[in-house]
Amino acid sequence: MSNTFPISNDDDSEDDERGKDNRHPKDEDILLDIVGDHEPYVFVDQTNYPFVKWIDGDQIRTADLKEFAFVDWLREMFYQRTDRPVHKSALDLVLDQLASQARRAKRKFHLEPRMARGADGVLYYSLNNDKQESVRIDRQSWNIVEQTFSATPLHRTYSHMKEQIKPIAGLGGVKDILQFVNIKNSEDQLLFQVWLVLGLIPDVPRPILAVHGAQGSGKSCLGDMIVSLIDPSLTPRLTAPKLDQAPMVHQKHYLAVIDNLPDSYGGEYSDFLCRVVTGDSHEKRQLYTDSDSIIYSYKRLVVTNGLNSGATRSDLLDRQFSLELYRLDEYIEERELMAEFEKRKPAIFGAMLDGLSGTLRHLDTVSKSNLTRLADWHIHGRACAQALGYGVEAFDRAWKNNLLRQNRHAIESSIVGRVLHEYMKANPEKELTGTPTGIWQELQVWGMANEHIKSRDTIEGRFVTDKNWPDSPQVFSNKLLPLIADFDAIGIRIIHGRATAGRYWEIHWDSEIPIVEVSEASEASLEAEDLSIDADAFVTYDASDGGLKRLF
Repeated sequence: MSNTFPISNDDDSEDDERGKDNRHPKDEDILLDIVGDHEPYVFVDQTNYPFVKWIDGDQIRTADLKEFAFVDWLREMFYQRTDRPVHKSALDLVLDQLASQARRAKRKFHLEPRMARGADGVLYYSLNNDKQESVRIDRQSWNIVEQTFSATPLHRTYSHMKEQIKPIAGLGGVKDILQFVNIKNSEDQLLFQVWLVLGLIPDVPRPILAVHGAQGSGKSCLGDMIVSLIDPSLTPRLTAPKLDQAPMVHQKHYLAVIDNLPDSYGGEYSDFLCRVVTGDSHEKRQLYTDSDSIIYSYKRLVVTNGLNSGATRSDLLDRQFSLELYRLDEYIEERELMAEFEKRKPAIFGAMLDGLSGTLRHLDTVSKSNLTRLADWHIHGRACAQALGYGVEAFDRAWKNNLLRQNRHAIESSIVGRVLHEYMKANPEKELTGTPTGIWQELQVWGMANEHIKSRDTIEGRFVTDKNWPDSPQVFSNKLLPLIADFDAIGIRIIHGRATAGRYWEIHWDSEIPIVEVSEASEASLEAEDLSIDADAFVTYDASDGGLKRLF
């Protein structure tokens, strides 16, 4: 409802004058009568912020108590009753009274945008339509339900959220989305389908979908389709927010697509994205004139896109699904592409809900051993792959290969990682042991001799040590520590500790793990290995000709 009713800013002295004449009750008394007549239900969310549920015509609405939706409704009701605008001071007084009542009532409910889990463990997806309908998903099936006034509040809405179409069952599969995106690798196609389905589970950490590829590979279009399927929004593409604004942005978006992310971004934003995936809260002062706080609480779904994957830090790479798109050989108008997608969308969305119900059904039957980081995602991923017909082994292989690519990327993104890896490949039988100073010096001398850390001085024309190479053993150790898990994944063991003589390092190839070229690990092992997947499920990609062979 638009803000069409003016607010009077007359001072309180005029309010007092009206209050002396019983024929002209105060504005706050009229507002309280309106509230009494309609009996709105006030409560607080998980952060103790006041909310209200009320009946607006034939609609049941739920909103932040001081959002425009409820405030405008009060203004309209007042105008209809008095044929004049309400005084702002009276409106503020009544809203404060309702907020106090909500806090005293001790009615607290956990609210989430778009997708929420009920007290019975059942999932509810908000269609955000006039009827306030939701999709109820359990282990057996899914169905559309209409909200009643007595129902437990589960969802909250924000102004950017659009209405979702009603899903249709039985007319397609999740794999149909692959007709609109150019993913070459079959394991990535599997992981993408699983990621889409699990994107509908609000309380499980899900990896960041890092979409990357050459210009013209359809990255932004893919982001728009994902938003349309999971969380339709007036702002489908977001720019990377400033760090102080990021908590508010992710609080309001169940799914945030960060468009055109820089090739690399800072450690603070990287750390923040890790917290967005696993769940975090952030406190911010509400006003400079008091000590009240606003608390942002979120565990969100994130998509990034750019020419490269962007992330370089190991802790973020462990929480990332890197999806490479390939440049299209032939193009069609985006309008035509999206129009065809919208035709298929109800069936694809219905298939995603089928997959989600199947995931809940298989959760108790899949193995919970040999898990990777983001263990909950790994368990749910196995259940989802089982529900989609691909099987647990196919998912495990695809996910572990994805992580191996992340290990590769972390090593190649660090000059310390690159030099150490080249050194160990050149000396496979050698165990590199010693103090941080000794190992730093040995790698520096070897790297200079083999031109791994040489760079030409542009002024004098001589070769000097690469400026990115650590200038001290302490900096060297600090850069190597975050890479220990990445080297371990490719078979290089790094042990460090303290002895009577001081700190020491031991670096060697693990005899139990074959020596694997990092560059080979993420390519050769990712070839389609009898995944038991129907070939018709995927877009046909011809590497010699390039581009999609079947778009629709």
